[in-house]
Amino acid sequence: MLDAVRGTLEREGMLLVQDARLPSLVTLVAGEAIRGSWWGHAKSEAIFGVIQAIEDDPDVARFKVLDGKVALVHRALWSALACIGRAQEPWQMRDLGPFAEALLTRVDGGERVQETGPHVKELERRLLVVGDQKHVETGEHRTELVSWKVFAKEHDVSLRRRSTAKAKAELEEVRDRWAEQTGKRAKLPWDG
Repeated sequence: MLDAVRGTLEREGMLLVQDARLPSLVTLVAGEAIRGSWWGHAKSEAIFGVIQAIEDDPDVARFKVLDGKVALVHRALWSALACIGRAQEPWQMRDLGPFAEALLTRVDGGERVQETGPHVKELERRLLVVGDQKHVETGEHRTELVSWKVFAKEHDVSLRRRSTAKAKAELEEVRDRWAEQTGKRAKLPWDG
């Protein structure tokens, strides 16, 4: 099943972790769409195993890029995401809370910051930072935030100049293809 998920990611560019109507890892592994939690499904152990394995894949990263949900994104789209994230366009910066602004300043300054809370999710949904879930000594989950520059350096992602419009078009192409297939049009962060 892991090979099927990898193949889909290579072909599509991204895949939601869970969604009942759009292409998702959970649906692929379960063989059916699951509404609500997949933990109670008969194939929950297989789903968990594939999630763990795919997250260890160096060509896959997690981003909140469709409908605010976690999507697995193949390396082929990372440069486009970095371009969008670094643009800091009005849709990204408008009404950003003061704590989120301060956090963004720290992260853009090169700091790795482990945080939780709505301000972290806000920065991730606006693609202003790259977040990675971490377990800390207390047993809590925290999100480690890094800048796109740090992410690009650590993952050998090109930050060559390209238009933000072209970068957005790469992700819109995937979203629009899925809309044709499923009849559901997911929202990208800049859709408002």
